[in-house]
Amino acid sequence: MRGASVSERAGKLVATSGTTGRLPGNIIGKVPDSETLDGLDSSAFLRGVSVKMRKGADFSVARNNFATGTVDCLPGEQATGGGAYPTNNVFFPQIAASFPVPNAASFGSSNTDTVATGWRVWVANTDQGGSTAPTVTMTPYVLCLR
Repeated sequence: MRGASVSERAGKLVATSGTTGRLPGNIIGKVPDSETLDGLDSSAFLRGVSVKMRKGADFSVARNNFATGTVDCLPGEQATGGGAYPTNNVFFPQIAASFPVPNAASFGSSNTDTVATGWRVWVANTDQGGSTAPTVTMTPYVLCLR
């Protein structure tokens, strides 16, 4: 672009200096601080916001069977995620489904634009018999935004 007119350079990438290979020194000084562009630092948007884990009632899953557990956020909170963890026998439980509620009991129902207020899990105990305890105890949990 050496020797090109201003009109030929308009809308093109900024050329670097042929001797140093760097951008012109004043280009950075023209960019506003995006962190405070709206007058607020990004931490201002997080004030008063917290995520809390809520634990539901333990539920049991018999050998070679399924069971479900549900846990709700407190009033005014929104669910952002959830799941379940075993309190014993970590070898055989498998989470078959994990989803926000409210949700109809059937898996095919649509809940588009519904505010999630809890979490539900379906757990399978695939133990076919053996040396481990026949029943698995699971604890459902939900992460709630306040």
